[in-house]
Amino acid sequence: MSAITVQDITSRNGGLFNLATTKIGIIGAGAIGSFTAESLVRSGCMNMTVIDRDSVGPENIGVQNYDIDDLGKSKTIALKEKLIRMNPTLIINACPFNWEPLQPEGRGLRSDHSQALVQLLNSDILIMAVDNMQTRLDIVKDLIKKRKDFNKDIYLIDSRMGAEVFQLYLFKDNWKYGDYKLTWYTDENSDQEPCNARSTSYCANMAAAFIVNQIKKIVQQEATENEITFSFNGMLLASKLDHNIELPEAPESNKEREGSPEDYEDTYPNGYYKAPEDEELPNFFVGD
Repeated sequence: MSAITVQDITSRNGGLFNLATTKIGIIGAGAIGSFTAESLVRSGCMNMTVIDRDSVGPENIGVQNYDIDDLGKSKTIALKEKLIRMNPTLIINACPFNWEPLQPEGRGLRSDHSQALVQLLNSDILIMAVDNMQTRLDIVKDLIKKRKDFNKDIYLIDSRMGAEVFQLYLFKDNWKYGDYKLTWYTDENSDQEPCNARSTSYCANMAAAFIVNQIKKIVQQEATENEITFSFNGMLLASKLDHNIELPEAPESNKEREGSPEDYEDTYPNGYYKAPEDEELPNFFVGD
């Protein structure tokens, strides 16, 4: 039998889009990360970095893209083996450790962590699929610090999932820390679901479908949704199409103040002016 090519694998969807030259980074190889990785490879992705420290346990098999033969293996290694069986020409960097925040000056990361950071920051699109909100914020802070060294704008897809609800946030076009902070909440303020009701395989598969669809739109330069929420409880879908417009800047008086923007009642965390309640603003503003 002749060797199978990526063209053979994508023969049913290759006419729609081409992910062969798009580098994807995935932080977290759990429910969302593992199913998204498979969908990306089936869609023709040829270059991927996946980072996660966890190993496959029995509790993962019901909701993540692993099987009994993977028990005890590093999730990233098990996922790499699975994806290579789909496409032997895939370039995949499997990094079996968690994201570590950048250290203060003079205290670098372990060499393998540094290499993983380089691979992730060389990605064109980065997918956050971790289950800890503080870790998400640490990742964003590090991206903001380091991306100027790589002289490129990385698209960031932040995916959040419960058992019945999925949320996606897309950040692009030279996005800033404050843009992300507006969507962020603490772990204490997130929905506290019991351990046996935090995820389902069908929600994870739906999440992967939404993520890959957004990546397809990015690659094809189509209009993208900056925010998507889908709930299986009622089959409700809400989305917000491109709204990358210039928000009104903070008044001059704000620029002379000391402290950080989030300390001021009339300023959003990204430094933009927060209008009074009676001032008309586009309906996608915070609190709509």
